[in-house]
Amino acid sequence: MAQTDRDDAAQTDGPTGHKRSRFKPRLPRTVTTWLIVINLAFFAVDRVLVYFFQVGREFQYYRPVGKGQVEVVTALQGWLEYWGQFTAETAIQKLQVWRFVGFQFLHGNYVHLLFNMFVLFMFGLIVEDALGRRRYLAFYLICGVAGPIGYCLLWMMGWLVATPDAQLVGASAGVFGVLLAAAMLVPKEEVLVLGLFPVQVRDLAFVMIFVAVYTIVFFGKTTMHNAGGEAAHLGGAAMGFLLMKNPKLLQAFARSQQNKG
Repeated sequence: MAQTDRDDAAQTDGPTGHKRSRFKPRLPRTVTTWLIVINLAFFAVDRVLVYFFQVGREFQYYRPVGKGQVEVVTALQGWLEYWGQFTAETAIQKLQVWRFVGFQFLHGNYVHLLFNMFVLFMFGLIVEDALGRRRYLAFYLICGVAGPIGYCLLWMMGWLVATPDAQLVGASAGVFGVLLAAAMLVPKEEVLVLGLFPVQVRDLAFVMIFVAVYTIVFFGKTTMHNAGGEAAHLGGAAMGFLLMKNPKLLQAFARSQQNKG
């Protein structure tokens, strides 16, 4: 386990000295809390501007209406999503490199957003306690950046059907990195899936990765089941594993120690 920064050590509850539960909410000072707040705020801003004020960018997409038939639909896309989403065309070919980070704070719908934030809420504090705030933030963002890299690599290798303008949004890559890290730190800790079924963290991580691999192998060459998104999940998980196995890679982000006279 990586050494915790001096100012980020696990806190105790008053004079009893009992450690707080790993799954108990903390004060808003935690990086995990602020990541959740920012994701919620970005989603809310775009939706409010589009749905209530009709402010956004018009775009067209094709919607199936019957066997072998499609219709062209015009819709509004939020400005944050337009300027932050990742595509190979904009982020790589046009060198708009901020999209490697911006896409991590955008989500396609409520289910996508709430699932990612729930997983981050459940496991982010474990990793944050282990790494410290600065290294944890770097860990999360680097895992997020690894998502589109993994997506592009599998696309270039022929595992995915995609185009340079295919859009990628979501915190899933960073969240998968956090889930992998939590599984390495507390593998036998149990969580309740759907509030009903107790599952060990390592088993949950294994199932999620298996689903991603299965989806890519069997549906990667179709437009079904979000295979591109699953490729990004694997990229984030792989980076999370690499960084937890080699914590010195994050040492540059640790709080520097002052020299004592």
